[in-house]
Amino acid sequence: MDVNVSPPAPTPKPGPSSSSTSTFHRHLDIFDPLESLSYQSRDSPQRRITMKVTIKEWNTVATWRWDIPEDDVCGICQVHFDGTCPTCKYPGDSCSLLSGKCGHSFHMHCILEWIKQDSSRGQCPMCRQRFEWTDPHVPRPPQAG
Repeated sequence: MDVNVSPPAPTPKPGPSSSSTSTFHRHLDIFDPLESLSYQSRDSPQRRITMKVTIKEWNTVATWRWDIPEDDVCGICQVHFDGTCPTCKYPGDSCSLLSGKCGHSFHMHCILEWIKQDSSRGQCPMCRQRFEWTDPHVPRPPQAG
């Protein structure tokens, strides 16, 4: 089916300019080749159907993704460092960041839970180097294995 659409002539509905609902009028010329084959004879021209379509309401949906470098999110829980780690549950539950000598940073609760696991072998979850804190005042969890 071929659809020929004349250029759109948007006519916004009256109301606030922030409204995403608009009325658009378009003139559609629809030519159905299968239908024309059944009606076309040696002497008859092709049959053409013209239909006017009015879209009464147009609702739009937007999606987006934050453009956040990987260095700004916890490599374990994937939550932004400004956000709350899964252990804290509420903003302001004092989830500080811990940085390793390898250069990777994590929410304190996330890296402490990671290091406690036997499977971590005390390694950074990002680069697999031995995870050593840069801050000497942070208490060390018991090392696995």
